[in-house]
Amino acid sequence: MRDVELPLAAHIPVHHMPAAYYYRIPVRPNPKTYPIYIPGKEPTGYWEWLEQQEPQPAFDINSLRTEEDWIKAGELIFEAPKDFTAFNNPFTDVRNPKWYEYTGIRGDKDGIVPFYRYVIREKGKVEVNLDSCAECHTRLMPDGTVVKGAQGNVPFGRIWSYRLSNDARIPKDRSAEAISRHFFGAPWVQPDPTAPLSQKTMADFVAHIATIPEGVNVRQGTSAIYPVQIPDLIGVKDRLYLDHTGLQQHRSIADLMRYDAINNFIDEVTDYNGFRPTAGKDGGLPDVNSLARKR
Repeated sequence: MRDVELPLAAHIPVHHMPAAYYYRIPVRPNPKTYPIYIPGKEPTGYWEWLEQQEPQPAFDINSLRTEEDWIKAGELIFEAPKDFTAFNNPFTDVRNPKWYEYTGIRGDKDGIVPFYRYVIREKGKVEVNLDSCAECHTRLMPDGTVVKGAQGNVPFGRIWSYRLSNDARIPKDRSAEAISRHFFGAPWVQPDPTAPLSQKTMADFVAHIATIPEGVNVRQGTSAIYPVQIPDLIGVKDRLYLDHTGLQQHRSIADLMRYDAINNFIDEVTDYNGFRPTAGKDGGLPDVNSLARKR
């Protein structure tokens, strides 16, 4: 970790979690996933069939023999979830026509949503995978074809806006400062570049992120005012640096996996000169059992 990440421009000390802490974090399961269809395209009886499925792993690593086997397994990892969410959660309200109307998400030639998948971790309980590689790095073309690994065009701004707009627990008249600090906080940068939006109300914040176009993302390390272009992954093995600012070195597949771990939760609990975006109750590292990591 000392070598993979380049110093921040502000030259503040960055303290990643100790290796011993990381390896105590429970390994995230990699369950089999299933297609999500847009309303009106789902095969008859499909939902009832899903509810009868037993949990299964995405693949058996011991069965991988050929290069083709490994490539197919890699595609399943590409679709693997970082998190799981209810199918009717405002963030992934995938069975609600209003969600599609608001976000503008379309299906492919078969009516399948290319950015998300159904997941079965418990028989009778259908969930949606969240924050997979495919969510950001899949492109749906105008003719309905899908290009995996291309610059993604998921409408993340409108998805997030829909979620915040439909979550009754979030007062729309409160300041947006807390949510902005959680995702985009960089207190060592002064004056605060997020202030023009973070100091407004949640209603203002939601209205703004709804205008963010496809192909860019308001991910951590950026801000809702300055979202970044989602990069493609085609030819990534030949790139020497990763991240939009070239923050991480890319010397081997091991560095690519480190980058995945960093961006999939490590930087959320990293100490940036005393600032930890997601901290435990005492301000330190969260309980390991509240987290999950890839194997």
